[in-house]
Amino acid sequence: MTAHLKSWERGRYVVLEGGEGVGKTTQSAALRTRLEDFGIDAVVIREPGGDPFAEAGRALLLGDVPREPETEVLLFNALRAQVLIAQVMPALSSGQWVISDRNRLSTIAYQGYGHGLDLGWTRSVCATAADLCPPDLELVLHVDESTSIARRESRGVTDRFERLDTEFHRQVVAGYLAEAERCGLAVIDATPPVEVVADVIWSKVAPLAQGSSWINEDQSPDAVDSGAATGLQRRGESTQRADGGDQRDADEQGDG
Repeated sequence: MTAHLKSWERGRYVVLEGGEGVGKTTQSAALRTRLEDFGIDAVVIREPGGDPFAEAGRALLLGDVPREPETEVLLFNALRAQVLIAQVMPALSSGQWVISDRNRLSTIAYQGYGHGLDLGWTRSVCATAADLCPPDLELVLHVDESTSIARRESRGVTDRFERLDTEFHRQVVAGYLAEAERCGLAVIDATPPVEVVADVIWSKVAPLAQGSSWINEDQSPDAVDSGAATGLQRRGESTQRADGGDQRDADEQGDG
């Protein structure tokens, strides 16, 4: 299928948020595939990271060099500003969609709620960076504690945030849910198999595609909402694991 983009059309910026083991990396890849099946060019970035400078900062933040939580807030947002200005904004201007694995809510949840920093200050610092390029859509993925622990154990601990205790992660999850309610963001149950969760995410993203000026030569815009039912191959199924289809973040690291 071929899609044509009007010269003035801006891409869309979609953020997937959530704690450890909810499937952000898996679902980001599945969403990119689904968009590309409709002829929409999309790229996935991660935070911290997504840019050479930000990736260098990621190694520092996820490493074990001692630091204060306030420092983490400032550094996460400095790297966020870098990737937004250097990568996200140019991509959107060219008509490309950007899917981000984490954004401002992760800093608020991990440093604000998890480490107990002042929420007003943490939100304010995050807004300074995030407002450089606000997302068109933010979605929060959620699983229960036992599912999160099982998924983390299955993939192994990958960074300093994942090594923090259970109570810390409980506060992080509570923070995500509280901020989602505060900001009116959709919370998606990420417990079901990969393709089921992908369909729910697509139901939230599809209106953005309908509202854009994409013109598919062999598919009407009205078909976007129905997802795979009208000619879309659900490639997300290929990301399902052979052990029964539980959603795993095999390559997802616990960014704060």
